[in-house]
Amino acid sequence: MLQELSRTELRDLINRVTQYGSTALEGLPKMHRLQLIHYLKYQINRIEVEANQLAATKADNNEDYNPQIHTPEYYANCYVDYDINKRLLSLVSNLGQPEPIQSDPEQSTNTKFTFENEINSSPPDDVYEHFNKYLVSQNIITENQLHQFLESAFELETPIINKIAMSDAQRKKKVYACFHTFYNGNKIQGNKRKYVKLLSDFFIGYEYENTARNWSSYDPKKDVI
Repeated sequence: MLQELSRTELRDLINRVTQYGSTALEGLPKMHRLQLIHYLKYQINRIEVEANQLAATKADNNEDYNPQIHTPEYYANCYVDYDINKRLLSLVSNLGQPEPIQSDPEQSTNTKFTFENEINSSPPDDVYEHFNKYLVSQNIITENQLHQFLESAFELETPIINKIAMSDAQRKKKVYACFHTFYNGNKIQGNKRKYVKLLSDFFIGYEYENTARNWSSYDPKKDVI
C-alpha cells in the first residue's frame, strides 16, 4: 500500500524539483503530488502569516520584533523561499495537465474521469454533470479542458497557468451563466467569493473585482440554454 511521504522526503523532493525541474516529478504518484501541493501551500501561507505579523509588531514597536534577528537579510531569505515555493506550486499543480485539444469522437471513453471536490459538499459526479451540460455539451469547451478545470479548481484548488479563452461574446455569456447557476445551487455551502474565483481564476475575460461587483444583480436565466 502506498504510504504518504514524510516531511524529510517532501523536502528532499522539493530540492530535487528545484534542481532538476519537472523531470524530478516523472512517475510521481498522484497521492504524493497532492501531498506536495498541500505542503507547498502550507509553507506559502506560513511565510505570508509570519510576514504580516512581523510587519505589525515592527509598526507597534512590539517586543517580539528583534532587529538583531529580523534583518534585511532575514526578509530577503523569506522572500526567496516564498518565490521558490510559489513557482514550485505552479509547476507541480500543472504537471501532466492535458493541452486543450478538440475532442475525438472515436477516442475510447472506457476510462472514467474522476476528481475530488474540495470546494463544497456536492458529489463530484453532480459537479461534473453541471459543467458538462452547460459547457461541453454546448461546444463551449472541450472534454479535456473540462477535466483540466475540474481537477485544478475543485481538487487541487490551484489556478492554471493558461486560462481557458472564449472565441466569441455569446460563448462568454454562456460561461458566466453556467458559473452563476452553479453558485445559486450551492451558495448555502459557502461565500460568493470562492464561486466568483472559480470563474475568474480559470477563464479569460472575467476580472475578479468587476465580476464580483455585478454578481448579485445578474440573472443567469437570460443566457442559459
